[in-house]
Amino acid sequence: MPDFKFAHIPSLENWIILAPRRAKRPDIHEKRGAFCPFDPGNEKREPEVYRIGGEPGDANWSVRVIKNKYPFAPIHEVIIHTSDHLRSLSDLSVEQVKLVIESFVNRFNTHLRQGTVCIFSNSGHDAGESISHSHSQLAVVPKEVPIVVPSLEEFLDYRGEHLLVKDFKIVCPPYSQWPDEVWIVPEDRGKLFGEITYEEMEALAYVLRRLVWIFEARHGQDFPYNFYIYPRRDWYVRIMPRAKIPGGFEIATGIFVNTQDPRDTMQFIKKHFFEEEEEKIKLSPAEYRRGV
Repeated sequence: MPDFKFAHIPSLENWIILAPRRAKRPDIHEKRGAFCPFDPGNEKREPEVYRIGGEPGDANWSVRVIKNKYPFAPIHEVIIHTSDHLRSLSDLSVEQVKLVIESFVNRFNTHLRQGTVCIFSNSGHDAGESISHSHSQLAVVPKEVPIVVPSLEEFLDYRGEHLLVKDFKIVCPPYSQWPDEVWIVPEDRGKLFGEITYEEMEALAYVLRRLVWIFEARHGQDFPYNFYIYPRRDWYVRIMPRAKIPGGFEIATGIFVNTQDPRDTMQFIKKHFFEEEEEKIKLSPAEYRRGV
C-alpha cells in the first residue's frame, strides 16, 4: 500500500485517509535527551523547502519548513516555529510569531493552485503532537475532497459578545464544540488567508500569542490544544483547547457535548487579555495562574 490513500465514506460528505506508515513516526514527546530532527544542526539531515534567516543549510535560522517524512497528503510540510527546542508558542516574541505567520502565508500561496491548503497545529501529546519542538503543519488536500468545517457565513451580522483587538475580532461562537474554543476573525472580510497584509500579520501574531498565553495560565503551561486556519475565502483562525476527550455519544452522532459555556470563555478572555499586560508578561504562565 502507498504511504497514504484517500477514501470516501459512502453516503456521507466525509472522507478518511488511510496512512499506516504514519504509525512508524517517532514519538519523542517529553522524552529527555531524545534526538529531535527539528533542532539546529540537523539541517542537512532534514533539508528545507523554505526558511527565514541565515543561509541555506546553516543553523542560523529563525523559521524552517521541511517536508513531512510521514505524509498523509500529496504535499505535507512541517513549519518549525523556532530553533529553540524548549520554547512554546507563548514563549516566543511577537516578532518571532509574526515570522511564523509569514511562513504560513508563503507556503499557503506557494501551494494554492495544488488543492485546499490546510495549515494546522497540534500542541501537546493529547492534541496529536509527537515531537514537542514547537511546530505547525501544512497539508494540501485534493480539490475533489470536501473540507467539513464551519464557515463564517453566519458571522456576517454577528453582534454577540466579542473583543476587538487591532484588525481582529475575538469571538467564542455559541455553537463552539470544545470547552474554551475561540476564533480570531479578521475585520477585513471576504479574503483568502494568503491575502493577509503585513499589518494584519503583526496583529495576528500578537493576538494568537496572547490567547495561547492566557489559556496556559488557565489550564497549565503544557495544556494540549489545536488551531487551524480556515483554508477558503473568508478565513479565520480557530483555537481548540483539548480540555476533554470526545465520548461515545459524540463519536456515534457527530454531536459534540461542550461542558463550558462559550459566554464564560468570552468573559475570561475579556478579563485577562489586557489585564496588567506589561507586568504580567514577565511572569511564566504558572506564576500568573496563581493570581488568576
